[in-house]
Amino acid sequence: MKVESLTPQASWSSVAGEDADLALLPSATLARVLFEIDVINAFERKVITLKDEECVHGPIHISIGQEAVAAAVMATLTSADRITGSHRAHHHFIAKAINHVARDWDPARSDPPESVAEVIRRTLSEIMGLADGYCGGRGGSMHLRWGEAGVLGTNAIVSGGVPLSVGAAYADKLRSTGNVVVAFFGDGGVNQGSFHEAANLAALWNLPIVFVIENNQYAVATSVEEASSVAHLSQHALAYDMEGRIVKGYDVAGIYNVTRELVERARAGDGPSILEAKCYRHFHHGGALKGSQFGYRDKDEESEWLDRDAFATLPGLLQEAGVLTAGQSDGL
Repeated sequence: MKVESLTPQASWSSVAGEDADLALLPSATLARVLFEIDVINAFERKVITLKDEECVHGPIHISIGQEAVAAAVMATLTSADRITGSHRAHHHFIAKAINHVARDWDPARSDPPESVAEVIRRTLSEIMGLADGYCGGRGGSMHLRWGEAGVLGTNAIVSGGVPLSVGAAYADKLRSTGNVVVAFFGDGGVNQGSFHEAANLAALWNLPIVFVIENNQYAVATSVEEASSVAHLSQHALAYDMEGRIVKGYDVAGIYNVTRELVERARAGDGPSILEAKCYRHFHHGGALKGSQFGYRDKDEESEWLDRDAFATLPGLLQEAGVLTAGQSDGL
């Protein structure tokens, strides 16, 4: 019997940014990423308060701990590039919308323009079910959409936005727009058949799309280890002959550089890819309690992830890299 070892055509790698990489990125971009991380964190805490005061109807899925993924990815996109999101997508929407209305704004040099405040006001209005929201208050927390900013829509169905994003990417290819679609979904969504069907078509048709897996370690209370046969979810990229990358969800330089690489590949006609951002949600699946309070993870694990979270560490890293002064980072 003759055995021949086969090597996948696509590459799969783990990437980590180094402190020096931050100094190589545009300072205005990094300032805007830090601003968005801070704003999203404050926004989500306000949503928790409003939910406790019964001002928000239905469940809330808080993205605290995952802010850096959204902020760094959106910094690589244009307004014409489009995204889809999951049920946990406030951070996606806010980051994409701010980059749409204030792409040239440098938070280290001036206060936020009124258009940024308007994004926050209208997003919160939508979540509260008010008429001033982007969908007239009818979409709520899990169905945020603003076509002008490139947000095709977020989706309450697990992995529900993935097939829609492939359809959008197919339309972009047919029209030769040069635009890219980014589909955000979680570790639980990877195990849905809809993702695998959509990924196969994206690869078959060589579509301009980047699949971003926000692997926050738990699908509600089920860990990745309990639900997946592979340790790294981006390994699925090899099954569809796509490029696959792994990056830490608090590594802003790593996320930005890898996403830019994959987006440029897609824009150049080199096809789809999968980016797995290993991150953490600091609250339970929904609401204001911690996962440790439900017994499926412990406080030590939560503390370890908090210590390396970008919300806490990025200001110091930007100061050490000489990108921002202490006064600038504290004032964002």
